[in-house]
Formats: sequence, structure tokens, C-alpha cells
Amino acid sequence: MVKRTLLPALCFALLVPAVALSVEVRYAAPKPQCTYLPGGFAALADPNTGQVYQGEDILGDPQFSYPVIFDTGASGVLMSEMVRTAFGIPLTGETFEDIGIGGTETFDVSRPTRLLLAPNSVGPTGADIIGNYSPYGEYKFQVKQTDSLLTGPFDIIGTPVLRNHVMHVQPNITPYGSFYPPIDYMQTTLLTSLPTLPSQGVFRFPLVYEDFIDDPNPPVSVGQNPMLPNVRIVDSRKPSDQQSSARSWLFDTGASVTIIGEDYALDVGIDLVNEDPVAEVQVAGVGGDTRLMFGYEVDELILPMANGDEFIVENAVVFVPESGVLPADLPGIIGMNLIAPAFSQVDPFIGPLDTTPTVFSDWYVDSLSNQFVLIDPNSTYVPLPSTLAIMLIGLPMLRRRR
Repeated sequence: MVKRTLLPALCFALLVPAVALSVEVRYAAPKPQCTYLPGGFAALADPNTGQVYQGEDILGDPQFSYPVIFDTGASGVLMSEMVRTAFGIPLTGETFEDIGIGGTETFDVSRPTRLLLAPNSVGPTGADIIGNYSPYGEYKFQVKQTDSLLTGPFDIIGTPVLRNHVMHVQPNITPYGSFYPPIDYMQTTLLTSLPTLPSQGVFRFPLVYEDFIDDPNPPVSVGQNPMLPNVRIVDSRKPSDQQSSARSWLFDTGASVTIIGEDYALDVGIDLVNEDPVAEVQVAGVGGDTRLMFGYEVDELILPMANGDEFIVENAVVFVPESGVLPADLPGIIGMNLIAPAFSQVDPFIGPLDTTPTVFSDWYVDSLSNQFVLIDPNSTYVPLPSTLAIMLIGLPMLRRRR
């Protein structure tokens, strides 16, 4: 008979295999930049009458659809000035102040407006068929007062919509692209549940949703944003006992590059004054200002998986803006260059010169289960049970032996 006093020791013995079974999955760093973002087609309707708002295209033909970006880094639903003007979307007369990487910006506020979405797999032709659209609720949009001449008009579907769905992205399939702004839209579908997944090559990461809106009663529709907890950077710039601490990073499907704050970069050991960067990029977003950021290579970017295993990106490039630029004091942002086709060289007239497909065939932002799922069809990785699972398996054995 096993005495009760031995239970802690037995639990510890059960934990030991869990540590030994933890594995590292390593990938060579992708290129540092991308123009590929998830998205779809949108239409808008009057919630009282159901009438779809229409405008005219450049040829004078009726038009009701427009492309949108699906952006988990956006707490609201953003409408461009161009769309509001073209479709005559009514406003409330209120304003809303938002903060992004481009600074602080004041937006107008739409009246409650019905949102219709179609998957971008229908292509530009299918986008003109209203039967391809489904209703996704009513929202008060934050409406740009002036579109940027540099980036062009852009429209964003943020977490008020995405939080209620599973976003499925096939990053190497691009059914639609635009020149202004320069975006390649990855094939994206909003699902009601996570489908059956392959038996191997599936990586699951926990997401924690946080509220970044200070106003307790904002005049626009808002939602929480997904954070990937306990992300680490391990780098030879500092001794092993002086490595930077783990931090929660924003998982941002609207970000084309991976970013860390200036204080974080200094903690890693990057010499922002004397060290030569390996890349540079100009980024724009909410706030209107364009930011020039320099990229630096780090040895290991470590993303913890849900079962305790580690997903390690070797020699990743992280871009560092000037102090105070990252909104909400974010330490880091996971960019789409890690999981989408990416490039390192760009011609200002032609565009990217060396775009490389990603090794990942599919990924899911499963907001319903608070997880991000990444699939590599060529990987043999099979996740092992977590420490908790091993304990739950072992405890019934203890009870039987008493």
C-alpha cells in the first residue's frame, strides 16, 4: 500500500518524463518582409431596410463590393474615406480617437451598418455577385476622415468580427491583389468551427485576448486582441544568464513584418547606435505617419506551443521603431513574414524581387478556442501530451495503487 505522504514524490516522478519529452521544432528564418495579408470582399447594407449600399466604379457602373484586410491587430472595424463617400454611409456626428503605429488619429463614426462578407476565393468576378455574401452582424465603423496618399485607401475587419469565428488562411494561394495599396490577399475563409486537422505537422499555440481600448464606452464597435504569451528571444549578444525575459507579443495578421520595441531590443543586446542593420522598411497604419524601421537578426525567436514544446525560428529579423512608437506599450508584434510568402529585396517601381513561398500550407486563428494553429504538410511532428495531461493520466494509477 502506498502511503498518502508519498503522493508529492510520485507526482514529481510523473512530471520528470514531461520535461524530457518536451521537444524543440526549428525552422530557418523566412525573409523579413511580406505584402501578403488575409482578407476578403465586403458589402454594406442599411440594417433597417436591408438595402445594400451602392456606388459607381471608375467606368460609371454600379458597384457594391470592396476588398478588406482581416486584421487581428485591429480592435475595431475600419472604413476608408473612399468607401464611405462612394457608398454614402451615414455618420453619427461623433468622433473616435485611436492610436496605432502611425500615431494618434481621429475618426468619424458610422451609424450601425450591416456587414456582408464573401471569401476572396470567389475572385474579383464573384465579388460582384451579391449571392456570394453572407451577413456578419451590425457594427459602428471607425471611418477615416482622409485616406493616405502614400498607402492608398484601406479597409480593415478587426476583432469585433473575427473574435466570433475561426479564420482559415491558405497563405500560398492569392486569388486577388491590389496595386494601391500594394497587397496580395491570401486565400481566407471565416469558419464557424475548427475543421478536422492532419495527424502530423500541426502546431498549436495558445492565445490570450486582451483589451487595449481605454474608453469604457467607445462610440465604435471594439473587440479584444490576441496575444501570444511567453515569447522569448535568445541571442549571443548577451551571456546565457543575462538573456531577455519572456514577453507577450501581439499576434497581428495585419502586420507585414515582425517588430520589437526599442527597450526590448536593448534588453536583447542590440546596439541600435553602432550596429549595422540587416534590413529597413517603411510601415504605415492608424495614425497616418509613416515609420522607418531598421531590422536586426537575432539567433532564436522562441514561440511556446500549447503542449510545452517550443517552436524556434532561427536567425529571425526583428524590426525596431523609435521609442514610444508601438501602441499600448507592446513589447513585440508577430508579423506575417513568419507564416506567409516573404521577400528581402524590393524595387520601388517593380515591387518585391525575391518572394519565397512559405512552408506552411494552412493556418487558423481559432478565436473560439483561443489558439493559433499552424500546419506544415511536410513535417512529421506529432505533439506529445503536456505536463498536465501526463499528471491526469498518472493520478488514477496512484488511486488504484492505494
